[in-house]
Amino acid sequence: MNAKYYLLLVINCNLVIMPKHKPIQELVGYTKKLRNIIKECDNTNYSRNQDYLRRRDKALILAVFLTGGYLEKVLELKKSNFVFDDKKRKGTEAFYIKKMGVARNRDKGNTFRKVPIYDNDPFVDLLKDWVNEIPDEDSYLFLSPNKVKGIVEHLKTRTAWKIISEITERAVDSSLTPMDLRILRMLYLIQEKEFTHLQVQRHFKMKVIPKFLREHKVKPRTINDAFREMKISARHFKLNNDWFSITCALQLQEVVVTLVATEKRIKLDRKTVERVLNKKLKSGYVPFGDKYDAFDKIIEEKYGIIMPQLTKTLRTVRTDVLHRGKTPQPEEVESIIVFTKGLLDKLKAIK
Repeated sequence: MNAKYYLLLVINCNLVIMPKHKPIQELVGYTKKLRNIIKECDNTNYSRNQDYLRRRDKALILAVFLTGGYLEKVLELKKSNFVFDDKKRKGTEAFYIKKMGVARNRDKGNTFRKVPIYDNDPFVDLLKDWVNEIPDEDSYLFLSPNKVKGIVEHLKTRTAWKIISEITERAVDSSLTPMDLRILRMLYLIQEKEFTHLQVQRHFKMKVIPKFLREHKVKPRTINDAFREMKISARHFKLNNDWFSITCALQLQEVVVTLVATEKRIKLDRKTVERVLNKKLKSGYVPFGDKYDAFDKIIEEKYGIIMPQLTKTLRTVRTDVLHRGKTPQPEEVESIIVFTKGLLDKLKAIK
């Protein structure tokens, strides 16, 4: 057994040999299980202060993952390390941590790094809420429950290790170490943030890129990955999944009408729309509602097909959603979906 890759821990008075981290191939995909791990924290039973300790456990796991720091350096963090000032943040940072320790070995000297935490990082608000809950700027993030002669200390490393190990074991049927969470952060930055290996090295202030990371083949991001990230970012503006679904349906209406009009050589320019509707438009821009009304009349005359009626309510919802960012009500979602489905069926019937 190579001691370089194993740790000796005393848990429940038993000597336990645990790997420092899993092979990187086994860790791929674990970031998606983080939700299960955080949820599992609510199933830990404590004899007292249960709600507080469950929230502490969530914050502990998130702090290790989001910082990618060594466990002992995470436990040394204080509230004063966290910077939430909007004027000092950069780009998509939700906040950042200043002067976080890097080196595990004290003989290497005091090396620090700035750790950015991003807006769309998983569960970033849970960690932020935990930090804001701490009243004293000079207080440790995770306090030891044991006070000796009034001395306040941070949580012991072996205690924090045990908390992480037991919760992850229950949540994903595999005990994760703090080093596993550190590697997961590296994988997350590569996969979701498109970091290069060199950027990861600089982010973690590592002297060299670890061999396990160099040998890992990065799976290319798909359009679904990018779209999912965009949706998460849009939540900041209170644009939820219903808004995205309806926006897609509303844009689809305009696109399919334009495609069919082009295929059937139906002009929907201002001159044609004014002639068909027998009215003058107020500006040079032709709204979709007027284009649709003209298209409806032409299709009925040429093919005898009556298109679904674009009611005043549907037009109002369209404007509110697309141009004002309004979140649609459930009944509005239903009406838009029904209208779009009917529109597609009618257009497919045109020969």
